[in-house]
Amino acid sequence: MPELSAKFADSKTAERTKKKNCRVIKGEIGEILILTPGLKYDKTITLYLNNFLGIKNIEVDGIKP
Repeated sequence: MPELSAKFADSKTAERTKKKNCRVIKGEIGEILILTPGLKYDKTITLYLNNFLGIKNIEVDGIKP
């Protein structure tokens, strides 16, 4: 399974990213900006934020290569 890189972005960074021809998926509390072409999306995309020893990790369900 390939690794998917995810990060939270403020509104200024999000606007710059949208100019890079990314796919925008609207969610209940924000948007998901996808820069990688050719991915498959489930009906529901879920983001999980984990914190282990101060290291934050975002896990994603619902996006596949």
